[in-house]
Amino acid sequence: MITDIAETPETPEIAEGNDADGNYTLSTSIPAGTEPRHEWEACGSPDWPHWSEAMQREINELTSKRMWVVVDAPTNINIIGSRWMY
Repeated sequence: MITDIAETPETPEIAEGNDADGNYTLSTSIPAGTEPRHEWEACGSPDWPHWSEAMQREINELTSKRMWVVVDAPTNINIIGSRWMY
C-alpha cells in the first residue's frame, strides 16, 4: 500500500490479533523512511520501546510454539546466522 507521507503516523502503531485461519499476527505502521536497518539503530531510536516490545513478543510467540530445539552444533557444519529485520 502506498500512502502519502503526511498521512503516515509520527510514531509506530502496533496491532496484534489472529488472521482468518487463527494464526497469530503482529503488524506495525512505521513512518516512511524511518525503519532501522540494524539493531543498534533501533536501540538508538526514540521508538526503541516499540521495537523492543515487538522483538520480545516475537521471541515469546516463537518460543511458545516450540519453533526450535537447542542442540550442540556439529563440528563439520557451517552454522548460518540470523538477524532481526526491521
